[in-house]
Amino acid sequence: MLRYNIAKCEEKFQLACRARVGEIRSIACQIMFAAARSDLSPGLQAARLARILAGFARPRRDKGVIVDDPARLRYLRIALVVIGAIMTFAVYPLMVVWPAGWAWHSGHSDYPLMIVGIYATLGVFLLRAARDPLAHLSLIGFTVWSSVVHGAIMAAQSFATPGHRGHLLGDVPALFVIAAVLAFLTPRAASRASRPLEERPT
Repeated sequence: MLRYNIAKCEEKFQLACRARVGEIRSIACQIMFAAARSDLSPGLQAARLARILAGFARPRRDKGVIVDDPARLRYLRIALVVIGAIMTFAVYPLMVVWPAGWAWHSGHSDYPLMIVGIYATLGVFLLRAARDPLAHLSLIGFTVWSSVVHGAIMAAQSFATPGHRGHLLGDVPALFVIAAVLAFLTPRAASRASRPLEERPT
């Protein structure tokens, strides 16, 4: 019976580790109390408790992210550096060198400085995200979806205005390529059904 109680306490402790951290201390006390009253030898009790604590300290996949391909993560870092550098340093020169594909204005306009400032800021943060992509998944997701939305709007405007058709070979496909590359290389979170039982949130 006491061994059964220890097993139940272990199960409760593991669930508490994945749910409410505040319960861990009380569950641990229950384990210690049950082990002290059991007929197990001190050595077996220590081994049992060590196994429980080792399971608690085992590294877990953060937010369900599965990183099963280190090469893919390395390519993601490279992509973030390249894309961040392009957004930071290349948008304005492309507007000057290839205005038909990258500039949406003619003559003097306040638009270029505003758009360059936005993309340069995003580029700097993508460069920083390259150090630890898994800690910046929200930023990467924003870059993917904002590129898709921005590219779709510009594509519609390019088709609607014959003078802007050149953008269909310039910034429009560039945004879609950025979105596709980052979306492909970013690790996916495991679905609830596909994650192991012990890793599912309670």
